[in-house]
Amino acid sequence: MANPEEEARIRQLIADSVEGGKRGNAAFAQVVTSYQSRVRAFCIRMVRNTADADDLTQQTFLKVWQNLATFRGDTSFIAWTIRIARNLCIDLLRKSNRFIPTDTTEPGNAFEHVTEGQSDYLSASAGMSALKVLENKETAEKVYDALDQMKVQAREILLLYHHQGLSYQEIATVLDIPQGTVMSRLFHARKAMQFELRSIYEKKNPTSGE
Repeated sequence: MANPEEEARIRQLIADSVEGGKRGNAAFAQVVTSYQSRVRAFCIRMVRNTADADDLTQQTFLKVWQNLATFRGDTSFIAWTIRIARNLCIDLLRKSNRFIPTDTTEPGNAFEHVTEGQSDYLSASAGMSALKVLENKETAEKVYDALDQMKVQAREILLLYHHQGLSYQEIATVLDIPQGTVMSRLFHARKAMQFELRSIYEKKNPTSGE
């Protein structure tokens, strides 16, 4: 969720940017500086290619600049910007045949027979929070690889909520879906991530299921 003070600062910079001229250019440069790393991080996790992410980040801010005057302020600026970045990412994934179609089916009973040790592991690292718990050289890449294998619908919802820190309403704006759908997708995406983490746990602890 956007910080109110930060949002107010950004909106003033947006107003200055729309006016144009040297002051406007300087103001927009500050906007880019404020959000560039955040947008790039999102793009990297979506397309898993640094060069593509760099290009998508540049395209995002070009579109932001071109459409700045249309920003109505009915959502946070970061949500508006991430929506642009997300759409560009989806377009690239489709064009490069890396788009994994969405799947509305539920995960089923994947956790019906989770052992005590697995339960503790999964509880400590539920959903995308696992990426923080497990963010070390040994396991981080495996977790991100698991995320990369998830359907785009699940991957993006986890990134938007846990990685970008957007609220349900902001995510609803980014994805153009009802808030209730956001909550449902997030619930099932967390389960899908837990399933992947269970596999990681079992590979690290091959005798845990005995």
